[in-house]
Amino acid sequence: MKRLLCTFAFLCLTLGSIFAELYPSKRFVEFGFDASVSAGQNALGITDVFTKDLVIDLNDLAKRDFKLNFGVMPGFHFNVNVNGIGVGVQTDFDFHTNFTIDQALFKLLAEGNSLNESETIGMSVNMESFLTTSIPVKFKVGKLGFKVVPTYFIPIVYLPNPSAQVTYTTNEDGTVTANATANFDLYTAFDASTLLAENGSMPELSEILKEAKNGGFDLSAVVEYALFDFLDVGGYVNMPIYPGTLSHHAYGNATFSFEMVGLLDWLTTDPRPEKPFDDPEKTWSGVEYDENGYKVNRPFRLGVEAAWRPIGDWFVVHPKLGVAAKNPFGNDFSIHSLYPEYSISADMTFVYVIGVNLTTAYVDHVFSHNVGLRLNTRIFELDFNIGTSNSDFLRSFTIGGLQAQVGVKMGF
Repeated sequence: MKRLLCTFAFLCLTLGSIFAELYPSKRFVEFGFDASVSAGQNALGITDVFTKDLVIDLNDLAKRDFKLNFGVMPGFHFNVNVNGIGVGVQTDFDFHTNFTIDQALFKLLAEGNSLNESETIGMSVNMESFLTTSIPVKFKVGKLGFKVVPTYFIPIVYLPNPSAQVTYTTNEDGTVTANATANFDLYTAFDASTLLAENGSMPELSEILKEAKNGGFDLSAVVEYALFDFLDVGGYVNMPIYPGTLSHHAYGNATFSFEMVGLLDWLTTDPRPEKPFDDPEKTWSGVEYDENGYKVNRPFRLGVEAAWRPIGDWFVVHPKLGVAAKNPFGNDFSIHSLYPEYSISADMTFVYVIGVNLTTAYVDHVFSHNVGLRLNTRIFELDFNIGTSNSDFLRSFTIGGLQAQVGVKMGF
């Protein structure tokens, strides 16, 4: 038994010394699955809700826009690493969306509105989704390490920041009218008319896979250098090469209007009637469809990173700082498409088996703070991370949203 444990420890140390780099390979052969999901809002946090006396300060909420974010990313990978050379294959599905309502919503709730005067609330949403297949290749030349990742991607959904407004009026006779308009362009890899119909249905996977021929190509690269025994530095880039094309287009000025009669009477009547007001009449118009293609790239990224081991290989600090751009070279690209990204993590490993990870980051317009646990017996590894997720930095510390990730890896 002692001989087996010694052999196990020797293999771990040997592998770590052979592949000393930013992110050392843990196995010679590895396959695994991982999935992450995040959702957040910046209105209320757990610290606001779980109190003895719940108090919602609408005046405080009215000082900022209301934001919702959601993301999901499952993936599978297989890698082989021998004598400093690695090659593999990886498949991921990536979906992100952000929804914003301007501060006029909470201003209305906090202060109300004047009779017979119209008020407007603005809204915006963006969405993007990709199905990707990559072939990562790693190799070393002296102290320089290289990782090149060519990726073929199929864009699934792209919604480039449509504008929407809701205009409402409260009249003295108790009638409330509201009109909503949304100018939008929704690009999809499937016929969106079935999704946007009154009894909409999700598209079949086979319909999406037919669009594989319209996929795009980009290239990621990492160059790293072992500056000292305890410090590796590097730079990374994700460069669009050829855009993917979404062949289905839903567009127009969608309108939604309704009128509520008797609202004030209901509010002032005691006892209140069961039915507070007449059913609103809803109308939709202005949505059209065509098959004019739209070119989409995955985000461009450029930055620097490092791996610092101040007290040994068991404790590693990973800082990362960069800039990203949404749909570079696309028709909707502007200076507002650029945004910074960063992350800093501390990774600790105890007795080669148990790992703890602490990470704070800003990626895809979302702040997150995570705690991770890792059980690694070399042949089998289980990773689990959980933390907060929010599009607002200060609210990200109040647990207004959650982020979770789980991964399973096997190999030798």
